[in-house]
Amino acid sequence: MNSYKVAVLAGDGIGKEIIEANQQVVEACIDATVLDIEWIALPMGWEGIHKEGTPLSEKTKETLQTCDAWILGPHDSAAYPQQFKGERNPSGELRHHFDLFANVRPAKSMPKSNARISDMDLVIYRENTEGYYVDRNMHTGLGEFKVTEDVVVSTGVFTRKAITRIAEAAFEAAMERRKKVTIVHKANVIRLGTGFFFGRLSRSCREVS
Repeated sequence: MNSYKVAVLAGDGIGKEIIEANQQVVEACIDATVLDIEWIALPMGWEGIHKEGTPLSEKTKETLQTCDAWILGPHDSAAYPQQFKGERNPSGELRHHFDLFANVRPAKSMPKSNARISDMDLVIYRENTEGYYVDRNMHTGLGEFKVTEDVVVSTGVFTRKAITRIAEAAFEAAMERRKKVTIVHKANVIRLGTGFFFGRLSRSCREVS
């Protein structure tokens, strides 16, 4: 029997309910298989603050490193005590710490669902470590600055490395599907930032074709 360790981070609010439902689905799926799941509950968010003094402890991250998969619930970082407001929120810290650069979102029409587009079948690849996510686009600290009491500047970061690897991930997936890639950008307005993104991905398109 194949055994897998799956970390469970319930998070805050309705996270516990969501995670329990996820676990039930996984258990139902493996009932007819030879798989065995070992659930490993880890503190995150308010539970982490109460138990370990921080929303996401080093101990939790070290344990996640040993697991085969994770199930992550939502967090309510906006409500955390003031001393944690200047830190990355738990999901941002996980993306930064483990370099989880690809946010992969499949979207497919279900049969007999009366969907507006009955044959939709696409996968969205979004770069997950840079851009305008100010809690994860800087080496330390946040990418926001309060210039005056009335003015805030939020920075967006776009690097060749991040653009290239998200493009490669999307193209590799496309080669296994219909060999089609669509680039979504705002280069007509954000000319340097997303213009750099668009230019690099356009070049990748030509190289693949």
